Amino acid sequence: MEGFWIVQYVGMEGSGGGVAVFLRGHFYGGDSGVQYTGTYKVEGDQFLADAQVHEFLPGTGNVLGITGDFRLALKGTIAGAVVEGTAKLVDQPGVGIAFKLKRISDLL
Repeated sequence: MEGFWIVQYVGMEGSGGGVAVFLRGHFYGGDSGVQYTGTYKVEGDQFLADAQVHEFLPGTGNVLGITGDFRLALKGTIAGAVVEGTAKLVDQPGVGIAFKLKRISDLL
């Protein structure tokens, strides 16, 4: 799982993408309006993560249609260099997005 990944997501307000680095159980990433950090673990072919999302550029919007900072619980399935799954708002489990991660390189 360690490496540099492309992040793609689809939500109620459209789709988007960004990048993330996964290293030793932690990840760091962002896109044009938010940055995200958190922890992850791999159990067999299952990917589980907890992400804190921080809006650093107010007014850019996001695919969830909410403003400000929030926390996501992610769950996905690993298939080679791809992880696909869903991310749910921690305080509103019925609200979420679909995501896809694509590994683009190892870390030096």
